[in-house]
Amino acid sequence: MNILKLFLLSFIVIWIQPVSAQINISKLSADIGLKQNILSSKINESNKYFIYPEIQIGGQFIEKYLEWEVGWSYQDDGQNEPLPVADYITYSYNSHSVGAHISFYPAYLSETFSIPIHLISGFSYHFVSKQYVGGYDFTGSSGADDSYGISTVDLGLGLNHNLMNNFRVRLDGMVYFPLPGDENSDIKNNSSSIQLGFDYLIN
Repeated sequence: MNILKLFLLSFIVIWIQPVSAQINISKLSADIGLKQNILSSKINESNKYFIYPEIQIGGQFIEKYLEWEVGWSYQDDGQNEPLPVADYITYSYNSHSVGAHISFYPAYLSETFSIPIHLISGFSYHFVSKQYVGGYDFTGSSGADDSYGISTVDLGLGLNHNLMNNFRVRLDGMVYFPLPGDENSDIKNNSSSIQLGFDYLIN
């Protein structure tokens, strides 16, 4: 929890910097990731993880070692058949997510720091669609479709490597912490993902 507070404090300090600081649009990104599925039932282990795409736009934020990005991603658990479990309702979940993040690249801050890592912090909002697939509960009632929103604090650590002057490849590990107050949410725990990203850097 202390690590989470440190990340949040760092993120707040970065965002309240003077508006006169240099901010530009100089990065286009495309990611493909493998994300832990915490929406679907724990009974179903076949779709515990799923592949998802993400696109982002971003650039320099205040200093060269800080980069901002806003992005969109789509997740779908692919659950199309009812689970063979008695007195159980099966749902399928998909979501569109939008997020805003700040990434810190310490190698740009000091030439003596040669480890190609970066830290990521930010927020996301997930537009979740919950669809009834089949099955009945112990009272004989069926399920119903639903939709709601989920807010998360996103923290991550990544490795990066410049392929050319204008291209960079990343390997990011992310953890998503749901914020309290989403009463309709089926998310009760944190989620995680690993994603491979490609950045086109605009000079």
